[in-house]
Amino acid sequence: MARSREEIARANDQLRYALRVLGKNPPFLTFKRNKIAWVLGVIEDLEVYGWRYQAKILRSHLNLYLQKQRRVFDSSPEERE
Repeated sequence: MARSREEIARANDQLRYALRVLGKNPPFLTFKRNKIAWVLGVIEDLEVYGWRYQAKILRSHLNLYLQKQRRVFDSSPEERE
């Protein structure tokens, strides 16, 4: 199934936006659990519409984000500063 350039650009834009949400300067402020839920929704949408590569990349970044959050949570208060 051939995809148009517009469809590919739209999927890549969704990926870029979701990566910004997980980054240091997200486009909107919210709780971490809301970010995670939103990104999981984007991953699901990408998979439903057949954009497996973008979903795989986003899932990888989400796992890295979660690992980073876990390290911060597990560190002692002295290590955080």
